[in-house]
Amino acid sequence: MQTFLVLAVLLSAPGDKPLSAPVEVTMTAARATIEKQPADEKNARKDFGPGLEHIRAALDDLDFNTFRLVKSSKNIVKPGEEAHFPINGRYSLYFTAVGRDAEERIRVSVQIKEKVKKTVDGQEQVVLREALSTTCAVVAGKPLRLGGLKLDEGQLVVIVVVREQA
Repeated sequence: MQTFLVLAVLLSAPGDKPLSAPVEVTMTAARATIEKQPADEKNARKDFGPGLEHIRAALDDLDFNTFRLVKSSKNIVKPGEEAHFPINGRYSLYFTAVGRDAEERIRVSVQIKEKVKKTVDGQEQVVLREALSTTCAVVAGKPLRLGGLKLDEGQLVVIVVVREQA
């Protein structure tokens, strides 16, 4: 518990206030690809697979035309504690609600870690590598979009939505 509190203090910005209640975090991961489209641009459309209806608006302006659900999960996260959201066998998201900024936005720390093989003393081991890391302020209920990581023949796009608990 002390480690989480120290982490929250280190990630907070000057003027941040502590959170007084847990937050609900919804993580939705999708694979984004560019698939063949009809030659007639007027008929070109984006294809959103099942389970992505609730984040379609957060994906719609991306330069991909096909989106498939990888994983969706929800968790209640206490202030300053790190929550783990497995995405697939390769990637996991780690989330910490750090505090509240002067504009009442929720300051969060988010990392996506990737399992990679590494040779140590002649033995192959699987280790976690930080593939993406950010600390930012989010408006409750508004999507935070993370992406740019390779996934199969496309890219991983992760949408995180934070809601305050009463």
